Amino acid sequence: EQEVRAAAGLDHPHVTEPLELLEAGPAAACMLGIAADAPVLAMELATDGTLLERAGHMGWPSLRRALSELLQALAHAHARGIVHLDIKPENVLMHEGGVRLADFGLARAVGGETDRICGTPAFMAPEAIRGGELGPATDLYMVGCLAWTMAAARLPFEGSARDILQRQLSDPLPPLDSVVELPEAFEAWTGA
Repeated sequence: EQEVRAAAGLDHPHVTEPLELLEAGPAAACMLGIAADAPVLAMELATDGTLLERAGHMGWPSLRRALSELLQALAHAHARGIVHLDIKPENVLMHEGGVRLADFGLARAVGGETDRICGTPAFMAPEAIRGGELGPATDLYMVGCLAWTMAAARLPFEGSARDILQRQLSDPLPPLDSVVELPEAFEAWTGA
């Protein structure tokens, strides 16, 4: 329901369109491994997988376009007072040659605060880990981690969730060992 509320106010070609909030019937609940009558969000079909499947396989022109479209989607959300808080390759869907930002389940109002960890450890901004005010910079930190991951075909920090969270708070991004050819300024842009 929170995801529907967050995404309902967004109308952008690079944001998935929520179609309907449904209750899972018995067959769907069994297939999805969820409780019967659990809420299920139906959204537009993205036919070409996720960015995760392309990590390390996108040349610079394609990666640049995907990042540009993702940033356009985030600018749209931020201008409407929404921070996504779960930017990661799995939540960037590919459709008809472009990207669609999905999964607004953790979204909050810009300027809101959190007193709990929210997001995916390998991509979380420090304020999302230790608690604090959330804003566009929170999402942009996550975009930097996503870009680094797409270029290196691995996560910036690996290990247990606890280790990753600690390293996100205390360590700079490691030097980028890209598996694809990138412009010289790319590494500095990601913050590495």
